[in-house]
Amino acid sequence: MKKSPCIAGIWSCEVKVVRKEKRYTRMLLALLFLGLLLLTSCMNDKVKAPEDGNSPEQTADIVVGVERDHAPWFQMDKDSKAAGIYADLFRELSQAGDFTYAFVEVDPAAARPALKAGTIHCYLGTLVPPTGETLGLWQSDVLFASALCLAVPRDSAITEPAGIKGKEAAAVKGTPEERYASNLAGRYKALPVTFPGQRDVFRDVEQGVSAAAASDYACVKEKGEDYRILEVSDSIKNAHCLFTLKYNSQAKKLAKAIKKIKESGKLEEMKSSVPKP
Repeated sequence: MKKSPCIAGIWSCEVKVVRKEKRYTRMLLALLFLGLLLLTSCMNDKVKAPEDGNSPEQTADIVVGVERDHAPWFQMDKDSKAAGIYADLFRELSQAGDFTYAFVEVDPAAARPALKAGTIHCYLGTLVPPTGETLGLWQSDVLFASALCLAVPRDSAITEPAGIKGKEAAAVKGTPEERYASNLAGRYKALPVTFPGQRDVFRDVEQGVSAAAASDYACVKEKGEDYRILEVSDSIKNAHCLFTLKYNSQAKKLAKAIKKIKESGKLEEMKSSVPKP
């Protein structure tokens, strides 16, 4: 039986619509499948290298707070990858402790609040408590020790430590550098000033506001010919440790990993890379 022209036309349109719907359905399924593959790939990348990726708190077992722009201890390289002595240390610790990790840049003065708020699991650096207080944190053995020094820009007219009399000596708040700046102020009648991080200290000195920096010797040496060292501290040193809240799982895990890399000799190898006076 032949279809009438009208019925045939309707039937033809229905077939075209069904075919079109099937084609769109296949395209949609293909796009969804591709999206799933991309998502899986991204997740794998984050798990394998959480120190380099985004949203570290969602992918890493341990989120580590470190001071930003703090070469040679920690910095981001041109590919936005973690680099420096701290980065080398955590690569070894993660292998020894079988955990993933991520770095989050935190000023030293903000480290304790960040730990208490849970935005980081531990802090790697050189914290000291304010005068008359205790840190109230679990602290690892000293991982690295470095000297402190008084430094001025290469073109500064100051040629000896006594030249900072009546001028400002800048240091990072909440660190041994702050105590060193206070010590310098007492000896040379200078004015100690503090900043959230090391990069702020160097910026202030380079702008000519502060006359000198009370800084980590290794950080000053990283600046090369841009700075001159006037003196090296005999009594106050930087002790680089891991800090975290007491009695938590991260402290126990980190302590075990530190013990392993000490026994293997890898920690001693890394210590040899720290610049010394």
